Amino acid sequence: MFCPPTGGMLHNHEFSTDFIEQFIEHSGIVLPEDVAATMGDDSKEAFEKRGDYIYAELREEWVEFNAWRWEKFFKKLCDRVHAIGKEVMALAMYCTDPFETLYCIGLDLNRIVNAGVDYVTANILPTSGGFANPDEYPYYFHRYMAIASTTAAHLPKGHLISMLGLQDATEEWNVMNHAPCEHERDIYTMMSYQLVDGDGTSRALDGFFLCLGDGIKRSDWDWERERLEIGMTAKPNRVISPAMYWSDYAYKGMLHEYIYTRRWTPFKLFYELAKSGANCAATVRPEGLKNYSGTLVVPNVDMLSPEEQKDIASYNRGSVFCTASPDFDPVSLGITPVMLINDRFSRYPMKAFVFGCEVSDDVRSKVEVLLAQDDGTPNLEGSLKDVAEPSYTLMDTLTFSKVTQGFIDAMALLLNDIIDSPFDINKPNIVLQMPDGAYRLYIFNDCDHKYHRAFVKAKNGIIDDVKNISKFPILPPRFMEESTNQFMHLYTGEEMVKTGFETKMQPAGVTILDVYLRQ
Repeated sequence: MFCPPTGGMLHNHEFSTDFIEQFIEHSGIVLPEDVAATMGDDSKEAFEKRGDYIYAELREEWVEFNAWRWEKFFKKLCDRVHAIGKEVMALAMYCTDPFETLYCIGLDLNRIVNAGVDYVTANILPTSGGFANPDEYPYYFHRYMAIASTTAAHLPKGHLISMLGLQDATEEWNVMNHAPCEHERDIYTMMSYQLVDGDGTSRALDGFFLCLGDGIKRSDWDWERERLEIGMTAKPNRVISPAMYWSDYAYKGMLHEYIYTRRWTPFKLFYELAKSGANCAATVRPEGLKNYSGTLVVPNVDMLSPEEQKDIASYNRGSVFCTASPDFDPVSLGITPVMLINDRFSRYPMKAFVFGCEVSDDVRSKVEVLLAQDDGTPNLEGSLKDVAEPSYTLMDTLTFSKVTQGFIDAMALLLNDIIDSPFDINKPNIVLQMPDGAYRLYIFNDCDHKYHRAFVKAKNGIIDDVKNISKFPILPPRFMEESTNQFMHLYTGEEMVKTGFETKMQPAGVTILDVYLRQ
């Protein structure tokens, strides 16, 4: 197992003479005389002069050089390790989403897998990472969870597992015993995410890498195994919640776009929508679009290839939600938006629009209220290319152009309104459909310190049965009696037309249910 790299970011990490000579040989660039004159001098001043120039003027070439260098390193390594019948696992400890990993540390995960890496272990550790670190370390639940599906879409299939933090006696943390609800939520959530490709629908993650597995009691292992086995049952044949479109073409174009606009990446959109209560449950690769029916989220539609844009414009198996640059006109693709919104308070205002759906007057009014709210966040100033960069990927995010919270909430509201789901659910959720016809509901408690109840209503059907899949709740749901609007448990012999029910969620937890509708 190898962990690349263990410290530093591309803007401040390695500008030694030896490294820059390799960069010049690979790229063919010519340094200005005053910068070239520092070669051979590895003093702090010379180091910084080379770094300042290269990062300011040759950033795209610098990122590409580092990605190429890691690719070549892993090709040599994997060839030798495979020759003795062993596998190579890359511990992606300092990696987040595909683009952030490329931009911040110069590592293209797809390229190292193609070079021979057998498994990438995603660093999806919101609880162990968030709870074990100092107070200033954010609790990035939604951000970390978005790693699973976006990375799965970026990598060749079958090469992605995730670290799962259990406990570490040396570092003195134990989420199994000290944060069991959050830990259980991590397990269930990361395994709920799906990938839709040319072969159909499959789970985004192939499994877990448990960290650390020493000194754990048998009773704790039994508790853990129960939940791991529940998580691994998420093998649907259809995704009901929205799926996000993933484009390799747009990924390749994002480096230049991000440097000069600081626009949102697909990963950023994925987790910000989730934070506002609108969850995507999958990513769809272009060759998988034929295998998907349902609401489609398309980030940065203006960055897709012409062929991909045609596919999106002609998609007719569900509603479509798109974001785009400020100057993009969807009519240029033959799209007539049902509703189009812009961030009114941003220097680089994000645009979002929907088509293939209807938007109610009530939702339009609520969206308008949200769009009128400026959260007071300052816009980036000066040259966007030269704004401050993050210093540590596990604590910082990329620096993005302002997107007002009201605009984010408006996007989430709009997306939730156009989802073609058979249920109304009053809590954040993910909905999948299992091979036996059951709808698997992941219902998230949006409160971390209190039990909450969720209310589920079948829109156009009758509920035959509901089964608890998660270990909590213990009791079956209480069904709603239509004539009285009261909820009650059903025991043997009672007759009721069941169109809705109430269930319970533990603090910071997720309740998983299988709901069967009458055929």
